[in-house]
Amino acid sequence: MKRYTEVVNWGSAYAALARRFAARPAVSTPNGEHDFSDVIGRAAAVAAVLRARGLESGSPVATVLPNRAHAVWGSIGI
Repeated sequence: MKRYTEVVNWGSAYAALARRFAARPAVSTPNGEHDFSDVIGRAAAVAAVLRARGLESGSPVATVLPNRAHAVWGSIGI
């Protein structure tokens, strides 16, 4: 089995999506829609908190979230 050592810069990839589709809906909930800019911004905030707590790329992180909008930005942020 081949091991990959390259790191994917997901932050840059998601930032490009946020720029390209900023105002378009990304997540719909019974309470309204969240556009790409909002979802990616919240995901970046999750990532920043994890980094501030000392987690590094590749660190294991578990979540238990209901199937709601915050599960989306939590997953992307992790």
